[in-house]
Amino acid sequence: MRHHLGHMRRTAAGLRPDLDARLIGLEQASPAWAPWFALWRAAERARARARTPSVTLSPARDANAPRLHGGTLHVERRAVERLLADLAAAADVKWRDPSAAIPMLEGALRDTPASAAASSDDEAGRTAVLQFAVPVVLSGIGRSIHVQTGSWPHGYCPVCGAWPLRAELRGVERERHLRCGRCGADWTGSWLRCAYCGEQDHERLGLLSSEGHLESRRVETCASCRRYLKAFAVLAPADSLEMLLDDLETVELDLAARERGFARPDGSGYALSVTVQAC
Repeated sequence: MRHHLGHMRRTAAGLRPDLDARLIGLEQASPAWAPWFALWRAAERARARARTPSVTLSPARDANAPRLHGGTLHVERRAVERLLADLAAAADVKWRDPSAAIPMLEGALRDTPASAAASSDDEAGRTAVLQFAVPVVLSGIGRSIHVQTGSWPHGYCPVCGAWPLRAELRGVERERHLRCGRCGADWTGSWLRCAYCGEQDHERLGLLSSEGHLESRRVETCASCRRYLKAFAVLAPADSLEMLLDDLETVELDLAARERGFARPDGSGYALSVTVQAC
């Protein structure tokens, strides 16, 4: 039975012992990814100390828009500046202007990095830092903003508008849930329906799996939009770090999907408009 990260003993790196063991195994198997793992560990340490920001939701939000659309996220300026500085240090990215932290975070939340404050830092490194910073800031949002089960008809996240990181086939009933890797939101999704384009023709929807793992982990494909989504059989919802580990450990599924012409979508499923206000 899984428990909340904060209720379990942590290692010195700030990780759950079982997940830390899996991460060490990945590091040994893929030493070339060491900088990514360092960034990952820094993000998890930051997540352990992070407070969920308060949110002011827009009363005029369209029914098809994510809950954060048109709203305001209230964050602690020093906490955000420290977060970006720590992640940049882990990624060996030069971070010269702490005052740019808030607009850069807002640009990343809107999925429009070009709108963030200008920086001379390496673009790829800065992008990686922001990709890890956003889930840290939003890690509690997906749980704190209630989404009624079965009430959301779209494939994108009902809280932040991101495309789902994965599907979970949960419990003995194998109820299908979609999971956001950005804010952690959890919503139900139809079995025979593409999360990206809504295709429902079973002849256009397919499955890929590695030998012997069809029931435990697989790839759902759509011949209409040429996108794919990983699906995992679980007993209970996975936490954010575990979802990332599962995703990395099943890279062979990504390769199989790409070899057949399928891809994950770029960007978010909804053009989120959100304001970040420092306090």
